[in-house]
Amino acid sequence: MQVLGIALGTFLFFLVISILVATFFMWAGAKMAGLPKSKTSFSNSLMAAIGAAVVTWIISAIFAGVAGIGAIVGFLIGVLLSMFVIKAVFKVDWGKAFLVWLFHLIAQVLVFFIAAMTFAGALLTLVK
Repeated sequence: MQVLGIALGTFLFFLVISILVATFFMWAGAKMAGLPKSKTSFSNSLMAAIGAAVVTWIISAIFAGVAGIGAIVGFLIGVLLSMFVIKAVFKVDWGKAFLVWLFHLIAQVLVFFIAAMTFAGALLTLVK
């Protein structure tokens, strides 16, 4: 039971870290994409990061059970809906939404790498 609590706590920790890192990267991406100053607030970036994360998790959960191409279709639909969220929050066109989404992707890859290294390190301490 203790392991389940640790796993849940670790998941929630990395979920919060993921959203915060994505917020910063999306904010930087919005600045680099040339969005007006009024649209590049940190709160807009936070809303976009949370919205993109929620959409991605829901779509992944829906398509996870589809055999064969479920993961690919889920990923593509997740990307499209995440870009739609970004487009709506920042009130930009699809091109700029895609640029901001690329920064979101970089943030997610970075956090995944950190989480994987942390998990691998924790496993190594359990083995000793």
